[in-house]
This record gives sequence, structure tokens and C-alpha cells, in this order.
Amino acid sequence: MTLEQQALNKIRELLQQNNLHWRSKEQKEAMMATLQGRTDVFTILPTGEGKSMLAVVPSLLELNKTMVLVVPLNALIMDYKRRLQDMHVPYRIYDFTKDLNIQDHLIIVSADKSQMTPWCSTLADHAHYKTVAQIVMDKSHIPLTTTDYCKSLSDFYNIGSELVQLVLLSATLPPSFMPILLQTYQLLTNVSIHRQSTNHGELKYILEKMSSEGSLVSHAIEIVERQVHTYVACP
Repeated sequence: MTLEQQALNKIRELLQQNNLHWRSKEQKEAMMATLQGRTDVFTILPTGEGKSMLAVVPSLLELNKTMVLVVPLNALIMDYKRRLQDMHVPYRIYDFTKDLNIQDHLIIVSADKSQMTPWCSTLADHAHYKTVAQIVMDKSHIPLTTTDYCKSLSDFYNIGSELVQLVLLSATLPPSFMPILLQTYQLLTNVSIHRQSTNHGELKYILEKMSSEGSLVSHAIEIVERQVHTYVACP
């Protein structure tokens, strides 16, 4: 059985849908790039298009290796816990008071803890006994949007390692932001990019060049105030 078929069968098993197919060519190609491990992987897919499977399936197919999932928001950690439990996927939430176990295939760590010395030491010790195959970073666009209000989030791209495949996930990344984000993660070579349009048909996009962040905020407020008067309330 090919690696592609193994991955698809595992997704079918997790979602309990025997006739399920890949959501898109981009999802399939991103999964293959992740499992083959030859390049870092940057995947930009809309919400609901199967990005999270890149953070789950490898941990179930490569039982002799460990996958690390870095999550920037506590609410997102809770969502992952719920979904993983529903799919009966084993995982470990990192706790600095406990050592990692060689049986841990999927380890979830918050972005702030991933910047701390205890985590770095714990992961290095774990790597002596079991290969860390991938570090998956959900909401990987966060460093571009949090520099003003949360230091730990704006720095969480530092989790990467030259020896470990980095897999970045995002549902919100305009093409114009790609160069700066690739530079932020130091992914200037040997990275495969898998992108679909993330536009939402129900949304109106207003693109205007602004002179400063302050003017951006004030102008956004003006736009919202103008638009709110066009809404029609339905009884």
C-alpha cells in the first residue's frame, strides 16, 4: 500500500467516513510532503479543508517518531483536545513538571511554553531516545499580528530547528505576506508551499494602503461605522 493510500485510509478511519477522498489536491500534496520529510512545509488552506490532519496523521503512521504541535492560543488547545478525544487519537499536553514518555507520539505545547528553557531541555532529552520528526505550528501567521501585544506569541517562530521538519499551517495569509513570513521563520530554501484561496464568499474585502498602524485602526473603524448603516434588520 502506498504512503498516500495509508494516509487517506487513516483519515477515513479518524472521521469514520469510508468513502472519503482528499479535500483538495493541495491537502494531499501537503500531506505527502509532510510524511516524506524532505522539505519544510507551508500549508495555507481555508477553514474546514483538512489542515489539522497534517498535525494528526503522521503521529499515527510514524509510531517510532514524535510529532510536536505548537499552538498559540489556549482556546485552540481546548479545541484540539476535544477533536483528538473524539477521534480517539492519543496525545500528551506538555507539563513542565512531568517528563515526556517514549510512547508519546503527539505532543501539544503552548506557544509561550515553547519559548521557555524547560521545554527546550525536555525536548532535547526526548530526542535522545526518540526521533522528533516534525514540529507543526498552527496559526503560523501569528508572529505578524501579535508584535504589539504579546511577546511570547510574536517570538514563537523560534521553536524551529535545522534538524527537524517544520510544518506551518494557516487559514489566513494573503500572498503578499508570504515573503516576510518565510523570512521570519528563516525558510528561505527547501520549503514546499501548498496554497488555496482563503477568501470567504460572504465577506467583502477592502484593500487600501495606509501610512501607519494608527491610521489603519482609525480607518477600519470608519469603514465599519459606514457599513453598519447599510445593514437591514430582519424581524
